[in-house]
Amino acid sequence: MKKAVNTNIYREFRNTKKRLISIIVLIFLGVLVFVGLKSSGGDIRKTALDNIHKSNLADAFVMSNVGLDQFDIAIIKRNSNIEKLELVHSSDMMIKNSNDAIRVMNIPDEISKLELVEGRFPEKDGQILLDRRLSSDYKLGEQIFFDENELDNKTYLKRKQYTITGFVNSMEYIDSFNLGYSTAGNGKLKFVSYVRDSEFDMNFYSMAKIKYDTPNYDGNKTTKSNEYDFSKEYRNFVEVNNKQLKRELSKNADERLEKFNKNSFDTFAENEKNILEEKNDLDAKKRELVLLHEHLKKLENEFLSKDFNNSSEVEAFSNKMNDIRAKITKTKTFIKNNKEIIEAKWEYIQERRKELNDRLKAIANVNYSVMSRDDYIVNYSTYWDGSYKIDTLSNAFPVFFFAVALLVTLSTMIRMVDEQRLFMGTMKAMGYSDIDIVKKYIYYGLFSGATGWFFGMLFGAFILPKIIFISYGHNYIFKDVSIVVYWRYIFEALLLSLIGTTFVSIFVAMRELNNKPVDLFGKKVPKHGSKIMLERIRFIWSKMSFNSKVTARNIFRYKVRMMMTVLGVSGCTALLVIGMGIKDSISGVSDIQFKQISKYDIISIYNNNMSDENSDKYKEKILHYENVSYVVPIFSEKVSIKLNDGSKDTVNIFVTKEKNDFYKLINLRDRKTKKAMKISDIDVVITEKLNNLILESKIANTSVENKKLTVYTEEDKAIDLKLNTNTEWYTGHNIFMSEKYYEKVFGKKYKENAFLVKLKNPTDKNIDNISKKIMATNGTTYLVTSKDNASMINSALDGLNFIVFVMIICSLMLAYTVLYNLTNINISERKVELATIKVLGFYPKEVSLYIFKETFLLTIMGIFVGIVLGTGMHHYIIQNLTPNDTMFLQGITITNIIFSMILTIIFALIVMRIMHTNINDIEMLDSLKSNDQ
Repeated sequence: MKKAVNTNIYREFRNTKKRLISIIVLIFLGVLVFVGLKSSGGDIRKTALDNIHKSNLADAFVMSNVGLDQFDIAIIKRNSNIEKLELVHSSDMMIKNSNDAIRVMNIPDEISKLELVEGRFPEKDGQILLDRRLSSDYKLGEQIFFDENELDNKTYLKRKQYTITGFVNSMEYIDSFNLGYSTAGNGKLKFVSYVRDSEFDMNFYSMAKIKYDTPNYDGNKTTKSNEYDFSKEYRNFVEVNNKQLKRELSKNADERLEKFNKNSFDTFAENEKNILEEKNDLDAKKRELVLLHEHLKKLENEFLSKDFNNSSEVEAFSNKMNDIRAKITKTKTFIKNNKEIIEAKWEYIQERRKELNDRLKAIANVNYSVMSRDDYIVNYSTYWDGSYKIDTLSNAFPVFFFAVALLVTLSTMIRMVDEQRLFMGTMKAMGYSDIDIVKKYIYYGLFSGATGWFFGMLFGAFILPKIIFISYGHNYIFKDVSIVVYWRYIFEALLLSLIGTTFVSIFVAMRELNNKPVDLFGKKVPKHGSKIMLERIRFIWSKMSFNSKVTARNIFRYKVRMMMTVLGVSGCTALLVIGMGIKDSISGVSDIQFKQISKYDIISIYNNNMSDENSDKYKEKILHYENVSYVVPIFSEKVSIKLNDGSKDTVNIFVTKEKNDFYKLINLRDRKTKKAMKISDIDVVITEKLNNLILESKIANTSVENKKLTVYTEEDKAIDLKLNTNTEWYTGHNIFMSEKYYEKVFGKKYKENAFLVKLKNPTDKNIDNISKKIMATNGTTYLVTSKDNASMINSALDGLNFIVFVMIICSLMLAYTVLYNLTNINISERKVELATIKVLGFYPKEVSLYIFKETFLLTIMGIFVGIVLGTGMHHYIIQNLTPNDTMFLQGITITNIIFSMILTIIFALIVMRIMHTNINDIEMLDSLKSNDQ
């Protein structure tokens, strides 16, 4: 008996290959997307964590606008929470014969250690480690040459030529394209490099790196297995210590400024003294030359008037004059060879003296910066925040995706059991046990579910995260993703897979086996016929053809089949709408932001301690640069908001006095109506995303009812701002206000410190050229170009775009499989019906249309339901996917809807074409040999 059972099981596998494969594919796709997306966010974070711990990344970075001296270092060392401290020398240079700025630093010892990608570390002076980004331009053993930074009075490196020994990555510069600002070139840092500390000639330090004695939640040392480095507790701990350290350093600010001014003048005076000695020597030679000429002239007059007694007297006198002439020639030669050089040096040193005076006047205060990783490392927070957004996406898209796959799988398995009632009745009548009868469905369900789960798990846990990371990580320095096996998601997927295949089929089979064999021999009693609603609308029903009436009855009488088809198709359509909707929402952000809203090309931040006269001269210089159209002066300052989860977000304040000119470059408008907005003198305009955070009650100490927003200055002083309205803005939090309101709430006098610069022809080349000139202008602190901002945003969104692309491809595969299964079920259930109409003389196309008209109408119904469902889910995902300081485009485009409809219809037609062959293969006599027909 067992042999017969096993033979029957084997035949079931062999005779239903298409159904078996379709179930495996459904489970595979569901598990792939579920496990893959659920794992990807954690794998991305684990990759960063592994590198953070391997490099021993610094917790804090201390700098000041005048560098750090030994007294500053002594203050830092007094902090009891500091575990390790490392000092940094650095200098921004230009790579010779290029426009690229490169930062040269000393090789770190224990904090923020470098990852050697190729080559070896320097063993002696004159050797250098280059940024891995330069590995395509230089080879090991080659020479690299540097030019001086035009903005520095002194070159801090002892040499300008180095031999390359290796290429490295640094966790302090994780973004592959945006490394931050530079004091050299056009203000954009392109590369970094590292030399031995002995290569620097500096009497101060550029930065101090700090490693805190960091506890975890329980006060114990943090372990490398958790995500403590990304936690709220870690950020709060670092912030508290950074504030304390800054307060201690700031107490020394006045004394530090005095010492800095003295050292600057002393250093300059020493250089000036050497050049002054050379100039004095030159002046002495000039005076000597005048005296020699006078002496020679006197001798020549004497020679003409003197009576010589003999030729020897003449010769002696002539020799005396020749000696004078020789001295004159020698002195002239010295003056000729040295005059231009010495005078140029003197002119240069006087210009440097003037610049030094201007700079020292501009440095009214010593400002210390104690920055966290989020503040110092470009796009550090963006990296891990993006990984959490993938987690958010994985809580919606793959769950819905898996649900659709399981729904269709469940229907397939139920249909498989229902169509074998005769087999179960026969086996039961022959004395087989229920276990022997159900064994076929157990094996079938286990094999299909486990096989689909196994391959889905392999690809989801190990392949899909790598594919996602290739796109997500191309903006960062990480080469390989760290794979973590998340057993929870794997076992959840296994359980759901077995429920949808094995457990459901067992349940249905056992329910049928509760009947007597004689009941199983007969077909299920069909439902009583009843009129459908459409029949009651006589003026429509009477005008329908016979085939149309049959189609309508079949659709609405078999409600379970209808609902399964509509739900399956709507799920696939919804997934397409979601995927393409997310792509639409993120792809147009850059163009709208930087072409329609913020229209300036460069924002130049300069020292606001400049006098009004120097500020006007600075503006005039920029205006006279070729290709500059106009500039708008503003005041810009960074403040922060505190969120209820304990984190902080940075907010940029833009204060303007010349409102009409400001509106030319900053287009304040309502997102929906596009109506222009104005800045008043009694309140502020904020960006829409910031307003959304207020409405969602995510910002601490902020009242929606009172229209109040609390911001915090760098000194942690709370400022309450009265809200007016919000403006369309997609990148970053901004607050716009007038100079009168600024002076009122901040208690400071308005003084411009930035210019919005608009170019006549804003090509990339022109923007770079003007940026370089502005950076070389005395007084510039740093600048930002809209081109770089747009590039940074686009590169960040590219990763999400690829993830969305993967989602769309998986959705299309699911759509095909779902439509195939549902159509196959429909045909299998109605073989007798199809065979009957074949006997009645229907042509092959008419027989196919008998089924496909229903399928097509149900597909259309599913598409419309899917569009509604997808639109709602898209709104939910977009609201939760965007970072706190970013806004994506809202809503679903008509193009998206049409494209999703067309794709679903195309796949439905493809399935119909394939199934047309299956319908033609139905044998009329075999189909009519059912148990009671």
